Amino acid sequence: MGQKFLADTTFIIDLLREHRRGKLGPASHALALSPESHIFLSIISIGELEEGFAAHGFTNSEILLKPFQLLYLSQRSAKIYGEESARMRAKGDRIGDNDLWIASSAKEHELSVLTANVQHFSRVSGLDVVDYTNVPSRS
Repeated sequence: MGQKFLADTTFIIDLLREHRRGKLGPASHALALSPESHIFLSIISIGELEEGFAAHGFTNSEILLKPFQLLYLSQRSAKIYGEESARMRAKGDRIGDNDLWIASSAKEHELSVLTANVQHFSRVSGLDVVDYTNVPSRS
């Protein structure tokens, strides 16, 4: 496949849960199906993950997040965010601010969002969304 993805926070959480349980699940299977794909992580997701790490007393998050290339927000991200937020507000169809920041960054960098929350992210215009829970398994 060789695609480039921006992982939604839920993808990383599922990966961590699968690893902790020692049992492969949808996130691990998605990685295994396309090892040549490149997965980025938004600074917004880092903040969401750090909140969870802090709540559970985990202090070594850098090790867990090291495999992912970090994407920062830019002026272009902010412009996309503002335009999309206004469009969605006018339709009465908003999504959470953090998810909209993630989507805006994905649009800026022409990345597909890797998520289990397809219905949610699909409301963002022009965003390519990939459901990692629905990836066909290798036989």
